[in-house]
Amino acid sequence: IIPNCRYVDPIWREERLYNEGADLAFKRYLKDLQASFDKVGTVDATGSARMTIYDFVAMLAKAGLFDNDFSERQAKFAFVNASECVEDESTGTRHTTLSFPEFLEAVGRVAERRDPGDFPLALKLPPVIEAIIDSVLDNATLHTDEPAARESVLGGKIGTRVKAAAAVGAHVEALRAGDDVTHDDDDADAEEF
Repeated sequence: IIPNCRYVDPIWREERLYNEGADLAFKRYLKDLQASFDKVGTVDATGSARMTIYDFVAMLAKAGLFDNDFSERQAKFAFVNASECVEDESTGTRHTTLSFPEFLEAVGRVAERRDPGDFPLALKLPPVIEAIIDSVLDNATLHTDEPAARESVLGGKIGTRVKAAAAVGAHVEALRAGDDVTHDDDDADAEEF
């Protein structure tokens, strides 16, 4: 991987990932993302949950995220670029696996690479996150085309996810327009997640 992955853009984290819109998008799905990570990942010798590159790629494949514009190779770059540096690679497996925060960054990198347009990452995240959650936390009737059946499977969370994505999009647009945006901490949909 190293010869093909020499350049890591440090500005991407600061300008695209570490902002309020992306943060809100992740927070809306945090519990389901954690459950997905726990289900796909493994526990290492120290008792920490970690995800290997093989598990990450398999998860993205199951979610149907590979197509002509986004390849397994790009997914591996997202994984490697999200991995933190370790002091000593000769001990342990931390350099070959992702922690949950690193996993979130990798998901952000996947969303960015799947849609290279210039609009905010917060708008690119929901479809990728939902594909991952729906494929990992699957249920026999989850992928039905009937919305009522999908909502009954997830206890109404599908509708909440759509509302959450719309709320994030509206918030980002307000920020881009320079509007004064206040936080509504009493939002019932946010409390569900």
